[in-house]
Amino acid sequence: MAGYFDWRQHGLVEPERVVQATAAYRAESDSVARFLDERCLAGHGTAGSTDLFKAWEKWCADQGEEPGTQKALATALENCGFDKFKDGSGRMRWRGLGLIGTEL
Repeated sequence: MAGYFDWRQHGLVEPERVVQATAAYRAESDSVARFLDERCLAGHGTAGSTDLFKAWEKWCADQGEEPGTQKALATALENCGFDKFKDGSGRMRWRGLGLIGTEL
């Protein structure tokens, strides 16, 4: 009965090993986060939408991943907190997101 009452008060608590393994799996599975870590400078400069997508496609090819569409990447970047805007020439850019290197 003690276990039942503990469950009623605290709910089902996952073991710390499970919590850590789940976090590691999610981090490994988040290809956009890995791309940002490996190929971008978050909080620095701006990146053109087309250049960013080309870099994403190349990174995905190197990783054996499907890049999806430019719209899907844009949605993922917005979900990460990045803002897009049009520059003076009307081209879409991402604020606070620079690309490491220029080779595409």
